[in-house]
Amino acid sequence: MGRHVSASLILSTGAPQGCALSPLLYSLYMYDCVASTNCTTIIKFADDTVVVGLISDNNETAYLEEISNLENWCQRNNLLLNISKTKELIVDFSTKQQRNYQTPVINERAVERVDSFRYLGVHITQDLSWSCHINTVVKKALQSLYHLRRLRDFTLPSKVLRNFYSCTIESILMGNITTWFRNSTMQDRRALQKVVR
Repeated sequence: MGRHVSASLILSTGAPQGCALSPLLYSLYMYDCVASTNCTTIIKFADDTVVVGLISDNNETAYLEEISNLENWCQRNNLLLNISKTKELIVDFSTKQQRNYQTPVINERAVERVDSFRYLGVHITQDLSWSCHINTVVKKALQSLYHLRRLRDFTLPSKVLRNFYSCTIESILMGNITTWFRNSTMQDRRALQKVVR
């Protein structure tokens, strides 16, 4: 209090997972990790960080500089970027000729370019279609249906079976539904309805 300062303590590890203070400490630590231009955005969620860049007129400079700025910020703040988990996804709806985009480099290693990746439980593809995500959801829900059928064989009360359905299968089908359902195809919707029926 006042002019009194406690002794400093250097921690070699982060805050414990599940600690009540961890979200606050993370927010304070990452507060100044922000985009430096209007055509880039940095999205942070827990330990996932995404750089989104708008490339116009074939000018990738701002996007590549933002990646470099993030790399420098991490080095200054004693954080390591996991290059093996770092991916680049390009969404290009240009009807003109195919463009050659420069591959970003982090810690002298090229970032892997992918056609799709999973972010916060949602499969995002370069054409922004949701078939890949919905196929994954349907497959996972069908696996859980097997367990529901096995429970039904034991003649459990319907209330228990409904509760199991809501907690396991329905939660799979409804995960992030506001993100992907509206733009899903009729074929994908039929696959989802088949699981529900």
